Amino acid sequence: MPKMSENKKVEAIKASSQLVCITGFMGSGKSQVMTFLQEMGYKIFLADEYVHQIYQKNEVGYETIKNNFGTEFVNDNEVDRNKLKELILSDVAQKKLLEKLLNKLIYQKINELKRTNQLIFVELATYLFFESYFADLFGKVIVVDAKNQNFKKNEFKKFSSIQKFLTKTVGNSKNATHNGVFWADYIVENVGSLVELKGAVKKMLAFLKG
Repeated sequence: MPKMSENKKVEAIKASSQLVCITGFMGSGKSQVMTFLQEMGYKIFLADEYVHQIYQKNEVGYETIKNNFGTEFVNDNEVDRNKLKELILSDVAQKKLLEKLLNKLIYQKINELKRTNQLIFVELATYLFFESYFADLFGKVIVVDAKNQNFKKNEFKKFSSIQKFLTKTVGNSKNATHNGVFWADYIVENVGSLVELKGAVKKMLAFLKG
């Protein structure tokens, strides 16, 4: 039997979902997963990289910070991240304002990607904490989890593809009766080996192809 071409593989996934969210905590291995996906020929979008881009002078993020926090939080080239970090660490209200503003900009950009009707893997760490805000953008949500880090299988799930997150206060759009429960379609387990992680990514792709 002839092997399926890369274009055919992409089409197989597109049939089930256009945008796929890749999320997880810092250090879980999300960036490496995205690197593997890009090497395999898939289109990717990195939310953190996008924020870095729009924080440059005259970009929408730069103007947003300047207009909402003041000119002291930008310089001649970009947003002053250190000053902004000091502000939000000392003022919860300002932290929430920054999250609201950035989430809006990120949402708008990802929504633009969604309208292109392409399969794109989107790395979005903040999805964990703002699930209800971003949920309508994605057909599938994939969590990257370092070994024994944060996720466990949901023994009470109705569908075998659903897993739940138990250890942090996170979004809960799919089950309002269980606080702190995060639902994902698939978990990529990172045990610390690049070879095994790449294998886990391939299994994830197989899952998406159904």
